[in-house]
Amino acid sequence: VYFPLHSCYTEVPPLIDDGKEFKWPNPMPTRYSECLELAKASKQSVCEKRIFVMFYADWCGPCKQFESQTLNSAEGKKLLGGYIYVHVNTDKEKALTKQYKISGIPAYFVVDSTEKVIKKGSGFKNVSQLKQWLE
Repeated sequence: VYFPLHSCYTEVPPLIDDGKEFKWPNPMPTRYSECLELAKASKQSVCEKRIFVMFYADWCGPCKQFESQTLNSAEGKKLLGGYIYVHVNTDKEKALTKQYKISGIPAYFVVDSTEKVIKKGSGFKNVSQLKQWLE
């Protein structure tokens, strides 16, 4: 089961490029495959939106800390506002966890619409560390 942070998208204005507007779907997709399709659609209409994929487990303390203190903070939401954001539960989504070769959590990736990994990281990061990592 995937849980995107819908609040990451509520403050994001429509993207406009050469007079074309990319509108976010409402409600936002909740499955990895749907987020991938959204990224592909964004590439076709305006500019390619990258996907921020976070691998977590319900029992993972550092995952909960990273989500509550960093990703759900006002600044964290702003940092991720330009990404399609999706959570992947490693205990429930074994195939995707294997595909990304996850050996520890939290783990996170920035991928493009072809699933090419742009960046990968792991462990807790505070907002300033996440900002630096995303640059």
